[in-house]
Amino acid sequence: MKETVKQTLQTEWFLVKLMFKTDALRGIVYWLFVGTRYAIPLISVWLWKLILDELTVIYQTKTASNSVWLLLIIYLLLQVCLSVLVRVSSVIYQKIKRKATFEMDMAIMQKMAQIDTAFFDDPSNSDALNAAQTSETYISGNIPWAVDTIIRVITFISGLVMFLSYDWLVGILFMATYIPGAIISYKHKTKVDQWSIDNIPETRKKNYYKSLLTGSYSAKDLRLYNLADYFKKKYNELWDKIRNERSKLFVKGSIASFLASLLTYGGIVVIIILSVRSVLFGNMAIGTLAFYIGLAQTSGENFGRIIDDLAVQIEIDVPHVIQYINFLNYENEIKEEGENSCPHFPEIEFRNVCFRYPGNEEYTLKDLSFRIESGKKIALIGVNGAGKTTIIKLLLRFYEPQSGEILLAGKNIRSYPLNEVHKLFGVCFQDINRYSLTLRENIAISDIDRKDDIVSVKAAAMASGADKIIDELNEGLETDMTRQFNDKGAELSGGQWQKVALARAFFRDSQFIILDEPSSALDPEAEDYIFSSFKRLCKDKGGILVSHRLSSIMMVDEIVLLDNGTVSEIGTHAELMSKNGKYAEMYRIQSEKYVGGSKNG
Repeated sequence: MKETVKQTLQTEWFLVKLMFKTDALRGIVYWLFVGTRYAIPLISVWLWKLILDELTVIYQTKTASNSVWLLLIIYLLLQVCLSVLVRVSSVIYQKIKRKATFEMDMAIMQKMAQIDTAFFDDPSNSDALNAAQTSETYISGNIPWAVDTIIRVITFISGLVMFLSYDWLVGILFMATYIPGAIISYKHKTKVDQWSIDNIPETRKKNYYKSLLTGSYSAKDLRLYNLADYFKKKYNELWDKIRNERSKLFVKGSIASFLASLLTYGGIVVIIILSVRSVLFGNMAIGTLAFYIGLAQTSGENFGRIIDDLAVQIEIDVPHVIQYINFLNYENEIKEEGENSCPHFPEIEFRNVCFRYPGNEEYTLKDLSFRIESGKKIALIGVNGAGKTTIIKLLLRFYEPQSGEILLAGKNIRSYPLNEVHKLFGVCFQDINRYSLTLRENIAISDIDRKDDIVSVKAAAMASGADKIIDELNEGLETDMTRQFNDKGAELSGGQWQKVALARAFFRDSQFIILDEPSSALDPEAEDYIFSSFKRLCKDKGGILVSHRLSSIMMVDEIVLLDNGTVSEIGTHAELMSKNGKYAEMYRIQSEKYVGGSKNG
């Protein structure tokens, strides 16, 4: 309970700060308008009492009175004012909401761009990540909640004080009428909200089956394997389960709501009967009777809204907002702490490095040590899972090793600014990002500030073999690379995208070229071109080539064979073949398969 109260207060304080940070002037105006909007009904109830009292006097004494007209004019003006305030405050809120959504978008994008890669690998962070991506609805829709709640509480207390000042018995009856009903309503609403949260996995699974039946990516399998009935059955089973549970819950809720309403309106009936009785016996004026009825409705509605909103806030909105706050407050383990200037063409050394991914008990790299001399080109080879790509991620400081250190020019890589370290490398990753941009931008994305350097873009394209793609496209470098936003955009093959990705690595004005499985989607001719040109394309730069095709890596200065997370063998192709160890065995096996395949072909 204590934690719930703490988080609720933290949420409301965050929403208030967000409102005034987004637009302080409109925030103040909104507070004033909402306060006035909630005060007018109470004032109107009081004015209506005075009007009825005046009319009673006029009726009894048969004398005219100008004050009744003045009160009626004020009452009508207040109703017009209330209508205007509702509309104007809604417009103000929508403006605040739009600006707040923009501010949250910027904050989320900024955080997502800077957060450690390890954050995305930790399953425990999935809720925070999901909350960050879907938080706008929960946050922007609740910015004014604290304002509304505070003012509703004030108006409810004001109404209660007025009741008690007239008749303490009626005041107590008023509380007894609304509070138990509100508690019943709150408990039912929390059960419904909690049920909605608990059923998110089932709902997500149901929607997944729906996506399989309606999405284009599964259309071939649906028809080829006749899977439509199978997935429809799964969808229907989940739908029936969710519907039955919802029906049971809502039947109970309807009964609870009926009892709460019965209690509430029963109390109001009692208040009205007592008040009418007092009027008949001459103990109460008709105006006071109207005042009681109007005050009971106005204050009761405010109290009911407070309870309903509180249930939604505590069960649904507060957890999402707290997760959003925690996400923005997440501290990266990889710090921008370095102050040394990065040297040109530094020597790289892995010294006794041990690393395991978040959530894994087994180490991917175990006491790994090797060195890349300045300007040298090496190849990292080994079976899948040997740790080749992990080495690249550590070198780029996407992760930190659990022990050991990575050195640049003899100094720990942490002693250099992170941004400067990244500038050292031009990388072609194994997973290619296909941006809905022009071909020129897709190549220049590795150094986007130079996107208008057409000469360098074309040179990078020629180095990777992507120059032929430029010649084939109607608009050349200015052709859109997908049809997501342009029906005339190009649709490249996997091998063509591979060449574009390689061009990115060559375009970046870096001191080190890293190619991670660059030939996975290339045809044999393009593959041979890339591998045979690797050393020439790197020129005086350092280079790392990650590949499982041993016949294509003999041109590098050194080969590092990884086995079970550590260096098994290291040397040139000739040196490793002369050792007749694991590398020589792997090379012979691949050569025999290639020759056998050629013969069979």
